[in-house]
Amino acid sequence: MKSSYRHFLLVLICLVATGAVLTCGSIGVRIVKERIFADASWQVPVWALPQFLRPKPRIEKLYQACGHREEIPLPEGVDLRWVGKKELEILFPPQEGWTIRTEKNGRLVILKKVPGLCPQDAPKRHLAELDGRVAVYRGPIGSMGELERVLEVKVDALPRAWQERIRQGRAEFQSEEELLQALDSLEEYSADTR
Repeated sequence: MKSSYRHFLLVLICLVATGAVLTCGSIGVRIVKERIFADASWQVPVWALPQFLRPKPRIEKLYQACGHREEIPLPEGVDLRWVGKKELEILFPPQEGWTIRTEKNGRLVILKKVPGLCPQDAPKRHLAELDGRVAVYRGPIGSMGELERVLEVKVDALPRAWQERIRQGRAEFQSEEELLQALDSLEEYSADTR
């Protein structure tokens, strides 16, 4: 008899707790919906769920030249529970490159597009062919790094191994020092092309 009484109490406590959560949640949803619909510019009711049910917001930078993303911590002292779109646009101004969107699961994503390469790819260099000559680009192979310089070295004048590396996109260097060592060996072939 004692165990069935405990079981009954446990079930009762669970039901009361669930009812309290649902009641509080619906009150919170009603208040938030009124706030959302009062501001017509806020179309998706991101904040329609209580804070503890919402997915954690994601703030990140997107480096456009290499496509890498870097997660940024939420600024100290910012509590997103009571922040609307206008407040977010003050914290993350669109004129500084920030965009604010909501994913299908309700997660808030705050993204800043940064021109250029990420800190990990910035020191990298790669060689490619440009108008028949060897060109040095910033960043790893496949990135949209800017052209740094074009050498007076024709790709066709290089040894076959170097020609293949450059044309197949395998001539990548992790640092400026590595690049300079490779360029020293390639400069020998510039005399043959003049």
